[in-house]
Amino acid sequence: MNRTFAWLVLLPFFLLCSGQASATAVVSLSQEEQALVQRHVPVKIGVVSGNEPYSFYRDGKINGFSIDILHAIEARTGLQFDIRVGNWTEVYNSFKDGRLDAIDAISMTEPRKAFTLYTNPYHLRETVLFESAVNPLADYRGFDTLKGKKKIGVIKDIYYKSWLQNRKDIEIIEYGNYVDLMKSLAFGWLDGVVTSELTGEYLARENNLPNLRVAGPLGIAGLEKEDYRIGVNKSQAVLHSIISKGLDAIPPQERAQIEARWRKYRGGSPKATKKLKLTHAEETFVRQHPVFKVGLMPDYEPFSFVSKGEVKGFSVALLDRIADSTGMRFEPVVDNWATLLDAFRDGKIDVIGNISYTEKRKAYALFSRDYYRIPNVIFVRNDFGAYAGLASLRGKRVGTTRDIFYKEPLSALLGGTLMEFDSQEEMMKALSFGRVDAVATALNTGNNHVKKLGLVNVEIAGELTLKAFRYTQVPCA
Repeated sequence: MNRTFAWLVLLPFFLLCSGQASATAVVSLSQEEQALVQRHVPVKIGVVSGNEPYSFYRDGKINGFSIDILHAIEARTGLQFDIRVGNWTEVYNSFKDGRLDAIDAISMTEPRKAFTLYTNPYHLRETVLFESAVNPLADYRGFDTLKGKKKIGVIKDIYYKSWLQNRKDIEIIEYGNYVDLMKSLAFGWLDGVVTSELTGEYLARENNLPNLRVAGPLGIAGLEKEDYRIGVNKSQAVLHSIISKGLDAIPPQERAQIEARWRKYRGGSPKATKKLKLTHAEETFVRQHPVFKVGLMPDYEPFSFVSKGEVKGFSVALLDRIADSTGMRFEPVVDNWATLLDAFRDGKIDVIGNISYTEKRKAYALFSRDYYRIPNVIFVRNDFGAYAGLASLRGKRVGTTRDIFYKEPLSALLGGTLMEFDSQEEMMKALSFGRVDAVATALNTGNNHVKKLGLVNVEIAGELTLKAFRYTQVPCA
């Protein structure tokens, strides 16, 4: 990129780690234990796939909190784990039949003691109820305090499903994967979701689902916490001893750091903010340009919005951080999107925030890498009827904000002209009051306006699934 102020948005916030723990201590092994390690026979251990953030595939390899724990044990004992991945039923049955030496993330039960030697728990997974901040659960103080008919989502075949079905006014809805489970809550199709706190928080961040939060613990005896242990085949007492020693040798501080990596940083590590070392030409450029005008929308919560006469939001905080690192100064120019885009094209402002990349815009913009991705969705009134994808919108009045980046492909698909609006608030009111039949917009923005304006007859019909336009990419240009 040629513009200095454009590439600065690439400032990295986190340094990704390899996931392998370094040995900070070596455990003391007996002669029998040393002999087993020195045979260098990999330990076949079963690990559950799709169990974010504990164990899952990314970039062609298995990752996660539990995998980091296994690597830490390897580093301290000299063992090598041969990770065998499958769903819980496959992994558990293979372990029970003796085809695996060990199994990860198993909870202790009396029946399992017949064939399992357990380590101490390396994690206590807290089971909680998630809610949407847009439609919060009233006066929630535990599962038994839920009022009225509620739709509660759980993962398919989860062991505590039968515990939750005791309430006749609760409808339990099962999902095949955690992503669909959390999306359904964000889209308003569920009133709550039961899952582990770490899993829910991770998936909400990973899939950019704003406004999801923990309502509180379930408050059901026996379901407060789920213990994660490593189980070893009962015939392999020496192996159990080695793994237990390696696990117990991981200091509490290191375990907390591993958990924090997956709770806060998606498997990466925090990186301290520091002054960037600019080239002589860049330093000269900054000195010669005392202020850069940056265009920001007043109603694009939580990225940029006006509160008590001051522009705030995630994008503003990001610009402040860039300014601290470079010595640059940014002057916000607040207006609706169409006006800002025209001013940017005409060179009247230097930077524009929250812009999505398109080939057409490359003629006048240099883009940073996207720093956030927001699901785009279709909002409708609650009397719309059955929604079966974008085909349901053909012949309907569909609203978008003026000059939205997916305007042309959406208009072509629907076979008509979209109704464009200068402000998000005006557009969402038009939907509620019947001037349009549907609205295409970003999930966070639509939800915030539904809540702020009290639009009780507006709901999410589904995701906007235009090819290559599933998400609103949020870079600066």
